[in-house]
Amino acid sequence: MDLVRDLLLRVEQDSILDGKHWVHFDPSDLGMEERSPQEIGYHLELLIESGYLKGKAGMEDIPVIASLTWAGHEFLDNIKDKGIWEKTKKRLDGLPAVALKLVASVAESEVKKRLGIS
Repeated sequence: MDLVRDLLLRVEQDSILDGKHWVHFDPSDLGMEERSPQEIGYHLELLIESGYLKGKAGMEDIPVIASLTWAGHEFLDNIKDKGIWEKTKKRLDGLPAVALKLVASVAESEVKKRLGIS
């Protein structure tokens, strides 16, 4: 899940990813040399399929990306704060696998707790 968050943060920070340009990254562009191109590509494709990124799977390991979607911005806004992210991960700790929608739901719950509306 940290990779998912890191990828979303990276896409948000890149001014060229405004929805008008298609960008093909390699791991060195992302500052994630410790991750394989296959791992990054797989997670980017999952983020595209889940509706968090506007992008296209390609013939290469890494898909092309155009921007965050509205859902991607909302999810990232909920997990951008390091404290919220750590609490979200702690609540999910011990589970062998968790759906991204559940991660988003837990993060939203943590934000609501902080705001005193849950």
